[in-house]
Amino acid sequence: MYRQIHPRANLSIECNSDRVPADGKYYILRDGSTIASFRTIKAAQARYNQLIEEMTLPPLQKQETKLSKQQILEEYYSRVSNNALFGTSWGSKSKKTGRFHKSR
Repeated sequence: MYRQIHPRANLSIECNSDRVPADGKYYILRDGSTIASFRTIKAAQARYNQLIEEMTLPPLQKQETKLSKQQILEEYYSRVSNNALFGTSWGSKSKKTGRFHKSR
C-alpha cells in the first residue's frame, strides 16, 4: 500500500489502498475521485507535482514559537539523558588506550 497526501490541495497518490483497485497502478485522487492512473510512481509524482503547482496555493503563515528557559533546559536534559542511555553521553570520559599513553 502506498499513499502520498497533500492535505491543503485535497490531492493524493494511492496504490493498493482501500479507495483504489488493488491492481498495482498509482492513482491520483482529488476530493476522493480518480483523476488519472499510472504504472510507475515516477510518472504519478510528476503529474501530482504539476497539479499542485497549477493550484498556486497561498504560502503557510509562519508561526514563531518562543521557548521558555524551563522548556530549553528540559529539552537539553532529556537529550543528555537519552544519549547516556545509548552510551554516547557528552560528559563521559573514555578509557585512553593506544601507543602513546602510559600503561600500568
